[in-house]
Amino acid sequence: MIFKANDPKGIKKMNSKQVNKKWFLLITAFLLAAMLGNLFQQEAASLPTEEVTVVYWETDSKYGVSYGYGVDNLAHEAVAEIYPDYSSAEGIYNYRDFSHKELAALLKNLQPEELVPLKITFTGPLTKDEFTDFVRKYEIVADKYTIFLREPDGKIVTVQGSPDENGVLIPESLLAMAMSGVHEASGVGTEFLGWVDVSGLVAAKVIPVIAGDEDVFLADGMEAVLQASLTDFRLKEAHIPRAVRRDVLAGGFASVGMPPTASFLYDYGLMEMPGQQN
Repeated sequence: MIFKANDPKGIKKMNSKQVNKKWFLLITAFLLAAMLGNLFQQEAASLPTEEVTVVYWETDSKYGVSYGYGVDNLAHEAVAEIYPDYSSAEGIYNYRDFSHKELAALLKNLQPEELVPLKITFTGPLTKDEFTDFVRKYEIVADKYTIFLREPDGKIVTVQGSPDENGVLIPESLLAMAMSGVHEASGVGTEFLGWVDVSGLVAAKVIPVIAGDEDVFLADGMEAVLQASLTDFRLKEAHIPRAVRRDVLAGGFASVGMPPTASFLYDYGLMEMPGQQN
């Protein structure tokens, strides 16, 4: 079975102190996700909030994962959040086991050709050619991806990218702008590491194969899992007005806060780096 739980006894203990990172490009959505996450947690503690009506919220104590979604009362949009416990290296493996378990259950109810939103985190940075070949091999309809660069002092610079309006996976202007901006902010000597994750749509039938690829650490389908649980019944139980329910069900999630697994892999020394001997 592709979705095999990792043996926690085989996990090498790491220093839980995280490496401070300078983020080169901060996406506004990340700030919104943090705000919404706080609102979700307030709701879970029975504290009132006017901005978001929490519709569904669960905490799996075995795996240390909290997740759920609500409706933005101003924008009339559904927003989702996933919070794994990444306070230790073991928490990363726990989340991988949890995510794969939930996704495997969902795949049983999907048609082979059905497109599923998936966030794929690699075991280590891929080169431009490796990344391009990976996306083509699995026919991923890429939406966005993350690139790592490393400063001379070891700090990671994170660049967010996406295909251009013509469907070009890696616009030439992206790399030029990224390196130019990094040199201005960090100085000469920054090392380009490569692509560490990609998010997009993937046919259900190839997801188990992707999860078993030697270059893949995590095939995270929690967005699809939460999307499947977004129902009119749950919205109605949360007293969401009918007109808003209709819009939410038609539009799906406006945003999904996914954990930055690649960053934590690097922090805990679990990421396979170029030239590293296994």
